[in-house]
Amino acid sequence: MTQRAVWFLDITLDSETLRWCTSTDDLTLDSHTYTGLGDRFKAPEDMKRTATLKSEKLTLEFDSSNQLVNADPIGTLLDSNWRRRPIRLRLVVFEWGETPDDGETYEDERGIIYNLVDTIQQDEPSTLEMEIESGLLKFLERRKSLRTSASQKAVYPDDEGFDLAIQLKNTEIPWRTKNKKEGTIQKTWPDDKPAPRHLCLGEFKTAGSFVAHFTNGQQRKYLQEVRAVADHELTELNKIWVNGDLTVDEPLVHGVRKLFRIKGDKGENRFWVTYYDGRPDQTADSYLISATAGDSEQPEWTSNHRLRGVAYVILEHLWDSDVAQDFTYDFGGKGAKLWDRSKDTTEGGSGTHRLDDPSTWEYTTNNRIAIEHYRCGIVVNASSSHMWFGVGEDVDAIPYDEFEEGKDHCDESVTLKAGGTQKRYEVNGVLTSDLSHDKVLERLAENMCSDAIERGGRLAIWTPISRTPVMTLTDSDLVRGEPTKIKPGEGLSDMVNTVSGTFIDPDNELEPNDYPEMTVEAYVVADAGEIEETYDQELENSGERAQRKAALWIEKSRRIVELEEVFEISARAIRPGDWYYRTSALRGFTEKVFEAKEVKRLLNGSVGITGLEVYPDQLVWDEERAQDIVYPTVTASPLPQLTAPTVSVTAVEVSSGGASYPGFEFEITLPADLDDVLAEYNEVEMGASDGSGSGGIVGRVENFVFDATVSAIEYSPFLPSQEYAFRFRSRLGKRFSDWTSFVYETSTANFNSTNGDQTGFSLSSSGTSTWSGNDTGIQTTDVGDPLVFTALGATGKVSFQITLVSEDGGPITINNPTAADDSDPKTISTTFSANMTSGSEALAQAICTAVDANGEVRQLARAVRLFNTL
Repeated sequence: MTQRAVWFLDITLDSETLRWCTSTDDLTLDSHTYTGLGDRFKAPEDMKRTATLKSEKLTLEFDSSNQLVNADPIGTLLDSNWRRRPIRLRLVVFEWGETPDDGETYEDERGIIYNLVDTIQQDEPSTLEMEIESGLLKFLERRKSLRTSASQKAVYPDDEGFDLAIQLKNTEIPWRTKNKKEGTIQKTWPDDKPAPRHLCLGEFKTAGSFVAHFTNGQQRKYLQEVRAVADHELTELNKIWVNGDLTVDEPLVHGVRKLFRIKGDKGENRFWVTYYDGRPDQTADSYLISATAGDSEQPEWTSNHRLRGVAYVILEHLWDSDVAQDFTYDFGGKGAKLWDRSKDTTEGGSGTHRLDDPSTWEYTTNNRIAIEHYRCGIVVNASSSHMWFGVGEDVDAIPYDEFEEGKDHCDESVTLKAGGTQKRYEVNGVLTSDLSHDKVLERLAENMCSDAIERGGRLAIWTPISRTPVMTLTDSDLVRGEPTKIKPGEGLSDMVNTVSGTFIDPDNELEPNDYPEMTVEAYVVADAGEIEETYDQELENSGERAQRKAALWIEKSRRIVELEEVFEISARAIRPGDWYYRTSALRGFTEKVFEAKEVKRLLNGSVGITGLEVYPDQLVWDEERAQDIVYPTVTASPLPQLTAPTVSVTAVEVSSGGASYPGFEFEITLPADLDDVLAEYNEVEMGASDGSGSGGIVGRVENFVFDATVSAIEYSPFLPSQEYAFRFRSRLGKRFSDWTSFVYETSTANFNSTNGDQTGFSLSSSGTSTWSGNDTGIQTTDVGDPLVFTALGATGKVSFQITLVSEDGGPITINNPTAADDSDPKTISTTFSANMTSGSEALAQAICTAVDANGEVRQLARAVRLFNTL
C-alpha cells in the first residue's frame, strides 16, 4: 500500500489552539481536527538534534496571500498574540485509507514561536516565515526569585515578612545600654544584595540570609535576629551551628521557642531558638511581636510579618560579657517535600500526590524525582500557580517511562564495601534561584551521572544504564555517495585516568571534604602517566558513592571514537542518546555499539548521525559491579605515549649590532614526517650547574617552551665561560613526557660590546675604563665619565639597569640612576664603584629600555664594558 506523510502543527494561543496540516483535506489526529493547508504549508527541510542541552531554531513557511481574510488561518494567527506561544510539530506516516491515528509518528517537535516574517513582493506570492525556537529555550531562561518584599507579595500580598530586610541591612543597633556601657556594643550587618531563594534538597546545610534584627528589654539586653533558611516547607530542621559550634542537635518544633546552651554561658539562660517550617499558612511569631511593640527607635515585627512559604529561624541572645557579641549561623536538616509522579494517579502513577498541591508531597532524596518536579515547576501553594523554583514544563512533554526508569535506577540498592546498602543516587544540598534552569538541571543530571539532552524540542535526562540498541545499521543503509567518517581520537583531549574532588561530608559537619582519589591503573599505564581532573560533587553526601561516580566519569572520558554517517530512511527512529549497532565490512567491525550524539533529519528522508563509541561493560554501573567499589579491570583505550625529545646543545657566540654574547644552540632530532610529531611544545629547564658536570642546576632555574616542530633554536645571552645544565621534555595539553637527563655545556668566553646603536637610541662613553685603587678599595678613575643613555623618539620615562660581575666576587655598588627628563632626546646616567683586589677585572652590562612611539616597551640598547684594576 502507498503511505502518506503529513505534518501536523498545533499553535496554542491565548484563547484558542490553531491546528494545521500539510494535507489538502482536513484530518483528525488525537481527536482534534487539523485544517488542511496543502501546499500553503511548507515543512522544514531538516531538523538537527544534539545530545546536549541547547536551543535550536527551525523555520516553517506559509502562503499568506489571504491574510486579510479574517476567517483565513494565517490571518487569525497574525491578528493574535503569537510571540513565545507554544507550538507542537509532528510528522505522521500512515497508509492511504487509514487515519493518522493508525500511523507512526516520525517527528515530534515542541517549541515556541520566536518570530514571524511576512514578505510581500510584486509578482510573487506573499509568504509568512515562522521562526520556531526549540522548546528548550525555557530551560535557558532564568526566573530569578529573590528574598524581597516584592517577590513575597507577588504570592502573598499582605505578607510583610521581607519588608525589613533592606531597611535594616547595614544598620547599627545598640545592644546593652547600661550607662557605663552605653554605645560601646553595636551590631552591624553587611550591605549586600538581596539573597536568592533557596531550594534545600535531602540533607542540607546553609547559612540562610538576613531578614531582620532587634534589641529590646531592660537596657536592651536582648538581641533577636531573624534568618530565612529555605523558601518552601522544610521536612525537618535539626542542626544549628553558632560561631562554628554545633549548638542545636535535635529536631525543632514549628512555632516553639526553646532554650539551648551556648558556648561560655556558664549554665545561664542566654540563647533561645524559634523555628517556623515554611508552611504556607504560618502566622507571625507572637513573642517577637510583643518584644518589639511600641519601640519608637526601631521598626516593629507585626502580625503581617508571616514569611509564608519560607522556613525561618528567630535566634535570641541575652547579653553576657563572657559570651561573644557577634555571631554567625549555619542551619542543617532535611529539605523539601517533592511531588512524586509515580504516586500521582492523574499523571501515570498511583496515589494521591498532585503537582498543584504541596500538601500531598513527601520528603525524598531521589534525584530523578527532584528533576521531574523542578522541570514541571514547584508551586508555592495550592491556591497559586506562582513558582519560586522550576521551569513549568507540561507534564505530558515528559514520557512517563523515562521518568520511571530514572527513578527506579536511583532507588536501586547498592552494597557498600563495609556492609549494608545505599541508594544508587541521592540528591543532598542547596540550589538557588539565581541560576538559570539549564544550569540547575545540568547539576541535577550530573549528580546522577546523567546528561541533560535535547530530544525533539524537549529535555531528556539520559542516565548511564545499559540499554538495548534500537536497531542495527549496516553499510547497505548508508546513503549512496555520502562519505562515512571515523575519528578515532576525537575526544582525545578530554580523556582522564585519575579523578579527585570533594563531597559534602556528614562526618565533617556537612562541610566539603576530599573523597579518595579514583585512578584506573590500566589507563595510567596506557597513557604513560596520570591525567588528572577535578570533580567536586556539591550535591553528594556519601564518600563511597562519590568514588563510584568519579569512576563512571573516568570511563565516560575514554569514549573517544566518533563516527559520522548519513543513512537512508531506515534510521529515522534513532534519537539523540539512543544506542545502535553498527556492522560494517568497510570498517571491519560487527555489531559495535554506538550512542547517537547528534541526529540531523533531512526532508528527503535521510538521517545524518554522529555516533560515539560505547563500551557497555565498562561505561555503565549495574548492580553487580556497583557492589564492589574496587575499580573494575577494563580494556584500555591507550593514548599515544609522549616521548622526551632528543636535543643536542652547542655553545655559540651570538653577534648583533656590533656586540657579541655567549649563547647556546639547541638542535632537535625530528622525524622525517612532521605529522608524526605528537607533542605541541618542547620545554627547556636550564640554569648554572655546580661545575661538576653531574650535579644538575644550582641557584636560579629558568624555563621556556618552543614549538615541537622546530628543528633548531638559539637562545642568549649567558655569562661567559660558565657551565650550564639543560634538560628537556615534550608537552601535549596537560600531558608531559619524562625529563631527559641533564646536558652540560660551557658558554663561550667572548662577551663584549662597543656602543649599542638601535634606531634612534645610543649608549655613550665607550671603551675600556681603567680602575685604580688598592686591595681594600678601588673606584673608577673618572667617576665623572658615567654611562649615559640617550633615547630619541621615546615617550614617557626611560630607564636602564646595570649588572656588574666581579671575577673575585668583590661587592659592587650601583648608584641610583638619574631619572630621564621629558625632553627629546632623553638621557639617563649613573656611576658605579666596586671593592676589588688589585689586578682583577669587573664586567659591567647595561641594558636600556623605553616606551616607543607605539606605546610598546622595547629594549633599546645593550652595552658591555670591561673594567680593569691596576
